[in-house]
Amino acid sequence: QTLSLWTILTGIAGYGLRYLKFDFSPEAVYSGQDQEIAFCEAHKQLFRFEDSQCLVVLESTDGRSLARADCMNWLREVGDKARGIDGVQGVTSLMTLQRPQIRLDGDRDAPSDQLEWVQLVSPRDLASQEQLDDRLRRLPLLNDLLISEDRQLLLLLISVDPNLRSMDGIRPRVAAIEQLLNQIQPPTGTRIRLSGVPPIRVDIIRSLQADQRLMVPLCTIVFIVLAIR
Repeated sequence: QTLSLWTILTGIAGYGLRYLKFDFSPEAVYSGQDQEIAFCEAHKQLFRFEDSQCLVVLESTDGRSLARADCMNWLREVGDKARGIDGVQGVTSLMTLQRPQIRLDGDRDAPSDQLEWVQLVSPRDLASQEQLDDRLRRLPLLNDLLISEDRQLLLLLISVDPNLRSMDGIRPRVAAIEQLLNQIQPPTGTRIRLSGVPPIRVDIIRSLQADQRLMVPLCTIVFIVLAIR
């Protein structure tokens, strides 16, 4: 009877595992330290919520420079489609940055009419490799930020609504970004890496759930075998 009872209880626990919810966040490290958590939140409010930023990194695998038209067009396509994901507030890359420009035909009496915003790297810059290289040389502050100095890495930053930082809120957004990256073929000789706090959190939870799905049935079998013997 005792063996049967424990077997039934173990079975119920294993079945309930399907509904077990995990969560992991950087704030968990400071659990119980309310002052540090409050300071961290105030810092994020003032500057940026890093834990709601997804980093899409395009990496060269053949040693060629990524400062070329096909890679820039890939950045533009991914960025345009990522904006359509529910919960995404903005996308930042070389192909989304803008700079102010004075319109010579604007109304001098209305300064706002004289100013317009244009792309930092325009389609005209992609017309030839020389033009693109010249444009990037004139943007030294972007080196090692959105493009590595050796031109082997390109970064695209996807900003998710900070109000969706819970696991239930962030999981579908990360899944949508992963699906988008699987749909759009990367340029030849490159590979994609997804990083940032949201993807790492989701990956940790997936690993924990996978471990539990394996360990609970395995422990149940071992328990029954030992109990019978």
